[in-house]
Amino acid sequence: MAVLFVGVEFSLRNIPNDYKYKADYLKTNSANIETLVLGNSHIYRAVDPTYLGPNSFSLAYVSQTLDLDLALFDHYKDDLKSVNTVILGITYPAFAKNLKTAAESWRLKNYNLYYKLPFTYTLADYSEVLSNSFETNKQLWWNYYGLDQNMIKCNALGAGPLNENRNLLKRGPAAAKRHTGENPEYRSELLEKLTDLFEYCATQDIQVVLISPPTHKAYREHLDPNQTRDFLNYIDSVQKRYSNVKAFVSFDSEDYQDKHFLDGDHLNAAGAQKFTERLNSILEEINGI
Repeated sequence: MAVLFVGVEFSLRNIPNDYKYKADYLKTNSANIETLVLGNSHIYRAVDPTYLGPNSFSLAYVSQTLDLDLALFDHYKDDLKSVNTVILGITYPAFAKNLKTAAESWRLKNYNLYYKLPFTYTLADYSEVLSNSFETNKQLWWNYYGLDQNMIKCNALGAGPLNENRNLLKRGPAAAKRHTGENPEYRSELLEKLTDLFEYCATQDIQVVLISPPTHKAYREHLDPNQTRDFLNYIDSVQKRYSNVKAFVSFDSEDYQDKHFLDGDHLNAAGAQKFTERLNSILEEINGI
């Protein structure tokens, strides 16, 4: 039985995935990266390094909460010898939600297994077999070994733009409800870690750019005004406090139409190109290019 378990575990870990792809990319390219993108799915969909300057890469991903962004940077910072800009997403759910308590907490095992980031310490979070249901693993195994499907969803530079338009009016309110909440202890921990990030980057002459991409009104209209005010005020306050921190907030921009959105809170590929090109212009201004 033990031999069977090990064999299945090995075969599942051998299946390509985005976490493994990004970890492998960093193994060979971390010293050359100049612009690093961090964030949740809002950033993963909205910022495509294809439209940024050379040597840009995205570590943003689906359900990747802010504590994980900060842990990833801390984990790799000594290898990022050329980085001069960190783009960090601060969006509406940033201070309210963490992956440990979310419905998709099963994703935590990917940080342990592929980034070698010891973020949790339960046995299931170190195993593909134990972290997913039998049906999920069976389908994953069949898709790769049986159907020879491409399992990598991100593009070559780590981003996830999609050429789709989903149901904005239905998905917007549902996402707003899912992202709304309070977590004072988590917020306090994040504020300390963000301060550490800003101060470390200042000593290394690294520019930090905080971003909040556009969202559709079908999402914004259902958000809690206090939570909205909190994250926007935070972005405004830290860029005033730290000379190496700038902000690009398009959260409530009316300059994006339905055709630019994947759903209520994510841009699609067209929206990502538009947003990233504008972001790149701001980076060029910051860097005096």
